[in-house]
Amino acid sequence: MSAIRDYFKKKKLQAKFKVAGPGQKLSDSRPPVVTTQPKPAPIAQQPKPSQNTATSAAAEAALKRLQQQEKKETNKVLGLVWDEERRKVLEEMRQKEEAQIHKGQKSEISQTQENLPTRRKFICPTLGITDGYFVEELKRMIEEGIRDSYKDDMLLMGALLIKNCNDEQKMDSCISTLELILGNLKTEDEEALQKFKRVKKAKIQQKILSINGGSEFLEAVGFVLDENQEWYNLQCENKDIKERVEYCSDVLRNAEKFELEMDREMVVRNANEFPSLVEFDDEFFELTVDDIKQQQEALTKVKTQGEMLMTKAMRKKIEKPVPDLCRLRVKITETKFVDVTFKVKETLQDLVTWLQRNFSSDLSEFHLIFNQKVIPEENYSKTFEELNFYPKVALFVKAKSA
Repeated sequence: MSAIRDYFKKKKLQAKFKVAGPGQKLSDSRPPVVTTQPKPAPIAQQPKPSQNTATSAAAEAALKRLQQQEKKETNKVLGLVWDEERRKVLEEMRQKEEAQIHKGQKSEISQTQENLPTRRKFICPTLGITDGYFVEELKRMIEEGIRDSYKDDMLLMGALLIKNCNDEQKMDSCISTLELILGNLKTEDEEALQKFKRVKKAKIQQKILSINGGSEFLEAVGFVLDENQEWYNLQCENKDIKERVEYCSDVLRNAEKFELEMDREMVVRNANEFPSLVEFDDEFFELTVDDIKQQQEALTKVKTQGEMLMTKAMRKKIEKPVPDLCRLRVKITETKFVDVTFKVKETLQDLVTWLQRNFSSDLSEFHLIFNQKVIPEENYSKTFEELNFYPKVALFVKAKSA
């Protein structure tokens, strides 16, 4: 047993020295050569092949879905762009159609207002002008009358011309500018007063000098244009300016404005001027029930077909526009009629007031009758447009006591 142990002990020692490598002799002075084994190169890991074909198919399907979704998004964007362009084209077509309708309405208005004045005429009762004139001609007549009547009073003439011979916007602008100039001259500051006594021509050219009566009023206040035609200078002593300005302001503020009234184009007619009515026998007016039903069916058919075939724009086009004026024929007495013009925005009460003022000898208290029915007095506040009294309508006057 000990022999076996000794044998294995020797084998173990031999194994240790074998692993340690060759030894070195004591007589050898050189260091032992140690050889190192080269490290093996790392093996590149190859990608593992797909082990699950179902996973690959799912990935491909997901990729296709993403592509289809991107395509849908692209189509959606293109659709929005197309809808926007289509909307723009339709809007442009609608505007063109409305323009055509508006153009057609203008021609229809001229046809609807046949025998009505195409332009309004006016009168000026304050100045005794009772014949109707167009507003331009009437203002020219008023201007000539003012210049002839007030040529000795330039201040009042200028104020009257400003208020009666210009349109409202120009008149208001001129008056406000003149009031500003006159107001500045009321200052107590001597240095500022010297500045306000000079007005540059270019600054007041549009608002005062180009207005009918503006230059006359400015010169009447005391402003004189210098030699260079650039500045208006007030030729007045400082001590007299305040009193002068107060007087000029009063004239400008209190100058009368002559009101213009629309010419009613009143025409009084007698009954014998109208042709006698043709009398018909009673048989002429006889209708059977079948005739009425047949006529009703024909009208219903025409109405239904028209609504089906016409677009909204086409129906709007054939609608009759409301004119500005209406012509009224009022029977005052059994033998007297009057034709008169009113604006469609005026009320029935305006007609009643006009009749009372112009035919007081023929009328006292009365009702107005339309289509053989008395018009309720609560309708007097309604306009002729609201009552559908245009372009022409006939009314009758009936005394309340009758």
